[in-house]
Amino acid sequence: RLGGRSGGRARLLRSEDRLNTIVTGARGIIYISALGCEGRSTYVSPQIESIFGVSAEAYCADGELWNRLLHPEDRAQIEAEYDAFIEGTGGDLSDYRVLTPDGRTVWIRDRAMAVRDEHGRLLLEHGLMFDITELKEAEAQIAHLAYHDKLTGLPNRAMFEETLELSIARAARGNLCVAVL
Repeated sequence: RLGGRSGGRARLLRSEDRLNTIVTGARGIIYISALGCEGRSTYVSPQIESIFGVSAEAYCADGELWNRLLHPEDRAQIEAEYDAFIEGTGGDLSDYRVLTPDGRTVWIRDRAMAVRDEHGRLLLEHGLMFDITELKEAEAQIAHLAYHDKLTGLPNRAMFEETLELSIARAARGNLCVAVL
């Protein structure tokens, strides 16, 4: 019987090693939050430190930290979306920004999954948070380049045509004229 126990322990250790390799190798933050923990996460992966600038221990200990880190311009929308998720009437959160303690703004894509009881009440939430800051910066740069000259930074023909079209439509609604100089 002792051989069976030590073999089971070895399998458990190998399984824990594989899980640890997956968690530490993930490119995002893995988290678990259980209902009844005052909003605190019961687990958060070590990536929280490099992305949010806070330790895993501090994040798990403070149930309000995530809310406080939300960018003020995103807070109301994300809190409403999160409440809908908790109630079971919402899906994924929109991409949002957090302000790290060192002053950085980080864009987050948060993909949560809910574990509910037979009555639909939330028991457990787990998910992944990805740092998509580089993606958002690239999107902003592409949007800027679509309407501005790369060399001078001045508005280009596409912006002129779009602005003219909007001006003509606005003038038509107000029975006004448009002039281009």
